[in-house]
Amino acid sequence: MKGLLLKDWYLILRYQRAFLIVVVAFSIGSATAGKAVSAFFAFYPCLMTGLMVPSLIAYDEKEKWNVYAQTLPLTRTQYVTGKYLMGLCIAAAMTVLCALIMLVDRAGLSGLSIRFVACLVMQALLLPFQLWLGAEKGRLLYGVVAGVFAVLAVGGWMSVDLGGDMPAVGGIPLALAAIVLYIASWRLSVALYQKREL
Repeated sequence: MKGLLLKDWYLILRYQRAFLIVVVAFSIGSATAGKAVSAFFAFYPCLMTGLMVPSLIAYDEKEKWNVYAQTLPLTRTQYVTGKYLMGLCIAAAMTVLCALIMLVDRAGLSGLSIRFVACLVMQALLLPFQLWLGAEKGRLLYGVVAGVFAVLAVGGWMSVDLGGDMPAVGGIPLALAAIVLYIASWRLSVALYQKREL
């Protein structure tokens, strides 16, 4: 499993440096923008981090690595588990980054858990489709979901108050619910990927 995570990390460093820069920039912006920010601006880092693992799956399919993996002492369950663990690590890293920025800016940790939840939920909803249908169809679905969200946010129909309504501690049950959803998504992805023809 460590080897799978390292492989994906090297792919991120090589091919997704632009993602990392955008995530850091928007995390800084949304964490220091005050209590009330637009939903799109606040959750854009979540959209970007949610796209990183599907992009890793696309790289694997483009290079036929997922087919090559069948010749290794590596089960399909381990392959799927590696992607979900990487997604969890990415969501946690983005959350820690936002927390550090908020603490330095003395903005408090209000709204932090909702960012973590958004990132996990985005991946939980999209990864089963991508692992089942393939990278291109899965990416198309992601584009539709992100596009609808962006239109609603930019059009002013959505707003989010990251202030007192969602304190950091109060968001823990929501984060736990997102983790449960993430685990259920992982189990579904394992079942679907087992039946897929590569």
